Amino acid sequence: MAILGTSTLIVEPWLVLYGASALFYIAITAICLGFYWWPVTRSLVRHGKTHVSLVSSGASTTFWRRFQRWTVPKRWFSHFYVVGSVWNALLLALLLTTGTNTPTSPARVTAALPPALFTSGYRYHWAEWAVSVPSAIAPWFSKLYGGLTLLRGDPGGAVLPPNIDGPTAVITGIVPWATIIALGLFQLHLMRRVAECYWLQRPSAARMHVGHYALGLSFYLVTCIAWVVGGTTTSQSGSTNQVPSNRPALAYLALALGVAVYALASYRQHQSHAILVNLRRPGPQRTQGMPQASKFAVGTQVPSPAGQAVYRIPRGGWFAWVECPHYLCEIMIYAALTTIVWCPTTSWHQPKLLLLCLNIWNVANLTVSATFTHQWYVEKFKTEYPRGRWRLLPAIY
Repeated sequence: MAILGTSTLIVEPWLVLYGASALFYIAITAICLGFYWWPVTRSLVRHGKTHVSLVSSGASTTFWRRFQRWTVPKRWFSHFYVVGSVWNALLLALLLTTGTNTPTSPARVTAALPPALFTSGYRYHWAEWAVSVPSAIAPWFSKLYGGLTLLRGDPGGAVLPPNIDGPTAVITGIVPWATIIALGLFQLHLMRRVAECYWLQRPSAARMHVGHYALGLSFYLVTCIAWVVGGTTTSQSGSTNQVPSNRPALAYLALALGVAVYALASYRQHQSHAILVNLRRPGPQRTQGMPQASKFAVGTQVPSPAGQAVYRIPRGGWFAWVECPHYLCEIMIYAALTTIVWCPTTSWHQPKLLLLCLNIWNVANLTVSATFTHQWYVEKFKTEYPRGRWRLLPAIY
């Protein structure tokens, strides 16, 4: 009831996390694209060899100039994957140890394609939150909350309508086994990146802005939650024990496709990272202007601004078609995991806003990075750089 001009809005905690995560991806996508299009802020989204160092001078003592020079080593990228792997492993352990396993019904077991990976998983219970808001804006919050339930796209009427001044209910959430598989694959991805950062890649003097560093850390913290929240189906406690799966054959096909694309992209990304690392291995020829051709590179050697690394034009693997195949593989990995998480918990005609926002951010961010990389290659190698490669997405960009 309303007390002193306030109303109680009954909300589902899982849905609040869903909305907050979606808004996070929307916000960082807008920031990334905005910073790219505005020349004044463009330096903030550059990193690595494309980062432009600002030299201190008497004419650059403004706060903005000083802020632009707040950078950290590019090798701190490894922190993203360390933090992400620890956080994802913790979430995975909590899901497997605190939930109640929901067995598949006998009817499903005898089916030709028993969708056990999609109709069963781990069940959790939590109470709705009773949030006090001013009565004047309570209807607006209720409409916003109701719109979020529609954008979430839960099948089978699993979402609850917004409720003002009503009783709280106990919510049942089911995390299907397909989502657990996606979390496990994401854990392998993060652990591989940790291994590459510490045992494959070579230290360099490259830099990135501290804001980029903070965004990277927050991204992996949110994304680990997004896989869980995006793959969870909720309902009132006791109304269902299983996730709807109207098209089990299609769900299994999506799962197989997702795992296959994930495996291919992971292999090709590791290969691309190995090729890039090989370009900067010390050798007998490290003088600018000396022709250099090898299994992994061709063209003139170009030293880094700090003089600690030598860059050449990469070749081999998917570099024959794409300038940044490691970025393309990152997009493919996230798309594959999204397919695995998406397939069991949607009617296929309803979009999952959170997962879409995650992939839109991933494409936007890597497109900006690929554009900077292309500009750097053209500037450094000029006419020597091959013109037949796509920047990021074959036949598109």
